[in-house]
Amino acid sequence: MGLFGRLNDNARVSGVGLPDASVTAATVTRVGSLAGHTGLATLVTDCWASGSVTATRFASQYRFTGGLIGVNSGRVGASFAGVSVTVADADAAGFAYAGGLIGNLGGPLTASYATGAVAGGANSRPSALVGWGLDQTTASYATGAVSYDSGGSTQGLYGLIGSVPAVASYWDYDTTNVAADADATAPEGKTAAELQSVNAYTGIYAN
Repeated sequence: MGLFGRLNDNARVSGVGLPDASVTAATVTRVGSLAGHTGLATLVTDCWASGSVTATRFASQYRFTGGLIGVNSGRVGASFAGVSVTVADADAAGFAYAGGLIGNLGGPLTASYATGAVAGGANSRPSALVGWGLDQTTASYATGAVSYDSGGSTQGLYGLIGSVPAVASYWDYDTTNVAADADATAPEGKTAAELQSVNAYTGIYAN
């Protein structure tokens, strides 16, 4: 569910902006402001959104909610979301994955960022950037505050990460409230000062 419920395989979307988007979904498993699901070999570039995305309840075991895209099976680059993401409780048999940018990353993510707060209910896996990371993230960052209820957890850039590490990607642990060592696969939490410094550190959002 989103502006596009699903982008078919090989689709191309570029230069789409969604100011003040408001998406509320119930019994839908893939939710984002731009797209609920992007198919294989899709390409999303130079897209952005602000506003809110809320998933109030769920119809199956696994649920994916993102500020921009619910489930990504293609490529995403040079895109960002300043979207407040909220997901309801999940039962103990399955988890609600939520990301400030993408709920489930099944294709590469490059040069993108998220700044919106992400709030997960019980048994959720929220993250400032990607809910469940199954493909590589490169040159991307996240700054939004992350919170969750009982049974939930987060790992910095990801709510849960597979075996593919992040490359030159970071989260701001001052603003996300996620400790610097929370993600053993991609231990790149930085303070806001480090990320913005042009002397001690080559900041990725300096200036």
